[in-house]
Amino acid sequence: NLVATQDIRWYFTIKCSNCGEEREEVYFTMHDKVEIQGSRGTASLTMKCKLCSKHSSLDYLPALLKPYNIEHTATFQPIMGFECRGIEPVKWHPRGGFQASSSESDTQFPNVELNEKDDWCDYDEKGAVTVGVYSIEHKFSRV
Repeated sequence: NLVATQDIRWYFTIKCSNCGEEREEVYFTMHDKVEIQGSRGTASLTMKCKLCSKHSSLDYLPALLKPYNIEHTATFQPIMGFECRGIEPVKWHPRGGFQASSSESDTQFPNVELNEKDDWCDYDEKGAVTVGVYSIEHKFSRV
């Protein structure tokens, strides 16, 4: 099982919904709060498009933070939710900030570093099994 920690820094490629311009490696945390221009609200990320000058925002929805459960590996599982206005994430760049737990014991692995190219694995001595995250795939869905 795998869950994002409260301190995770989410990295994405973001696309402007107005003109399609993309920015790579944009990041934010659930603790980031920035004022939205022309509004009384805040968001986790705000940006002004370099191409069309449109202001956009993305807000992290911590209530939608969910663990990835090994029992359902055959299907995509939502692990996070965002409210997007004027921008949309098009690619996730996994990094650190995850915690794994063994399915065979209560062993926790608190510092799981994920990335797009390599797998992560460790050994659960109590459960006598290998624990790992392999071949990361993701997709974005509108809710």
